Amino acid sequence: MTAPSLFALSPMALMVLVCFIGLLAMAVVHDLRSYRIPNDIPLAILALFPAWAVQPEMTIAILPLALLTLGVLVVGLALFAGRFLGGGDIKLIVAVTPWVGLDGFPLFLIAMALAGAALAVFQNSGLRLGLAMAFGVAPGTGGALTGVQVPYAVAIAAGALAAVWVA
Repeated sequence: MTAPSLFALSPMALMVLVCFIGLLAMAVVHDLRSYRIPNDIPLAILALFPAWAVQPEMTIAILPLALLTLGVLVVGLALFAGRFLGGGDIKLIVAVTPWVGLDGFPLFLIAMALAGAALAVFQNSGLRLGLAMAFGVAPGTGGALTGVQVPYAVAIAAGALAAVWVA
């Protein structure tokens, strides 16, 4: 997929991109609050992609992109079966794959992994508990500030935004 600079996007393409970013933000907020990503968010991200793909400034190879997305789904199912990632995380990764495209996919993986590593370090630091106390969140009451899991939608969104911005 070849996309022009963000500054060269048509108003319609820019509006679609803003909707994509808004949906990613919704996934992040849900994951931070409850470690769950509602099914309708990845579905909306996928449903919005054709509006992005038909923009005149986009050049997208549909078949290779569909095969990449299918491959990501298969690998994601294996990661879910091995309990390495949650189902919501897998659905979100599959949903953003067409958006990042073939050219942006390696950057997406690298940025997502780096953001996930930083998030894991933060989850195991005293800073996280300090923030929880500052916000009045009691330990063990749920949410990302007191839980032990990593809300990976944060890393997925960071990787997707990096890939869409650069690619």
